[in-house]
Amino acid sequence: MTRKLVLMVLASLAASTSLFAETGRYMVVLRRAAPASSLRMVANSAESAAHRVRRFDHAGSMAMDLTEAEAAELRRSGDVESVEPVVPIYALDLGAPAEPLQPSAVQSTPWGVAMIHAPSVWQTTQGASVNVAVIDSGIDATHPDLAAAYAGGVNAIDPQQPAIDDFGHGTHVAGIIAAADNGIGTVGVAPRAKLWGVKVLYQDGSGHDDYLVAGIDWVIAKKHEIGGAWVANLSLGSPFGSAALARAIQRAVDANIILVAAAGNTGSGPLLYPAAYEGVIAVGAVDAKRQVASFSSYGSELDVVAPGVDVTSTYLRGKYPLVEVAVQSLTLSAYSVIGSPTATVQAPYVNCGYGRPQDFPANLAGRICVIERSPSAPDAMPFSVKARNAKEAGASAVILYNDDDLGRGDYMHWMLAQDPEDPEYDFPLTLSMSYADGTKLLNAGGGSARMTYEFREYGLLSGTSMAAPHVAGTVALLLALAPTANFAQIESVLERSTTEISTPGWDVRSAWGMVDALAAAKLMSPSIFGLSPPPAPPEKRRSTRH
Repeated sequence: MTRKLVLMVLASLAASTSLFAETGRYMVVLRRAAPASSLRMVANSAESAAHRVRRFDHAGSMAMDLTEAEAAELRRSGDVESVEPVVPIYALDLGAPAEPLQPSAVQSTPWGVAMIHAPSVWQTTQGASVNVAVIDSGIDATHPDLAAAYAGGVNAIDPQQPAIDDFGHGTHVAGIIAAADNGIGTVGVAPRAKLWGVKVLYQDGSGHDDYLVAGIDWVIAKKHEIGGAWVANLSLGSPFGSAALARAIQRAVDANIILVAAAGNTGSGPLLYPAAYEGVIAVGAVDAKRQVASFSSYGSELDVVAPGVDVTSTYLRGKYPLVEVAVQSLTLSAYSVIGSPTATVQAPYVNCGYGRPQDFPANLAGRICVIERSPSAPDAMPFSVKARNAKEAGASAVILYNDDDLGRGDYMHWMLAQDPEDPEYDFPLTLSMSYADGTKLLNAGGGSARMTYEFREYGLLSGTSMAAPHVAGTVALLLALAPTANFAQIESVLERSTTEISTPGWDVRSAWGMVDALAAAKLMSPSIFGLSPPPAPPEKRRSTRH
């Protein structure tokens, strides 16, 4: 290659700013009169594909990959209002469920649902026909307390994939809103509302505002498509706002979708976005004693507070196991052995040595076999052989315990290796535990033990993430009574009907007070409750946006 040709190639490469320059994800908002086709990244199909353009026509923006030079070029365009890098968003709970809760054959009403007097509204309405979009990590649509309410959804991260919850947060939020009144588990604030799962968060509860805007865009489009009354719950947030998110919020308000958002868990001000935006009902958290939670964010944008500490609700099945062995007054930690089925077995237990055929007692039928890990040859054998020997001797379940917690402490990840000649072998419930706990079990003197390996279907979570759906569920009850009510009417009713928990009137920590579903329903539709219309509110009330 000649020197002249090399220079020509280098010049050509330099002219193509997107060829080697690093790109980032940006949100682009056009001026209201500008068509999207005015941008070459959108008008040209090849450019659009190269920049991974996603248009959110209902939400009024678009997302695309841009170099810094391309972003600067767009900012200079007279058709563009803003070009901003995407901002992070995340779920607003305080971590994994505080304790495991087993499936309940008897329905219980969570303390928060009772405290806001939602059950007192149910003789009048349970929220039937109202659509509630849970903009979150998705919903476990197969959960027995949510399956009847689930109406559909979208994966806004990847629209080609289902809106399946793989984090658990969205399922918990959904249950607070609309867990079924079906005699099992828990019950939500509006148990007959329709749930729509809008997945905008990854498996770890994080995401970006392009997904959030995409989710809001989908909800607006769905409302245009099928009509009806809509409320959207946003138990997520970011310390950063954006022009694209602000535009999406306003478009949702214009579509008469009532937006409810968690205030944040910073324990200080200001509120996170989108709760901080005008047109959003911002919700802080209180505990069972009606005290504002120490973690609850506060600020001038706060509207109301609601239950948000140790809230019981539906949880993503198959994510967090409950594994334990209980005998007499002892509850011992245990670990699932890979390959073991989930089950609960209660039966007498016996010492089965190292799990060799000669170690088994004469009558093992229906008993739990407690087997020690083999220390070395000639007694060493695979865990699957021990479990299989026990089952074939009549055992109903197996507990494998370590032989040495100090020298060989990894008893948490034992595996039942399948027999290659019988890959479908049906192993019994098989759990493992430490040498210390195995010794405690054997020293307990025998008798009956209860072995449990189940996945929790319900759990406790705390956060303003849990407070917001109490309000979203209340809004669903109100919309069932007044389907055409707009944001201003709903916000006014919620604020005027609260239970004071601090100083009279509005204050920065508890806003107007704790939401009261019954008082709000009576204020929204007094005639249904046999009441006279209340006096008109003052024309000017102190605004929560100041």
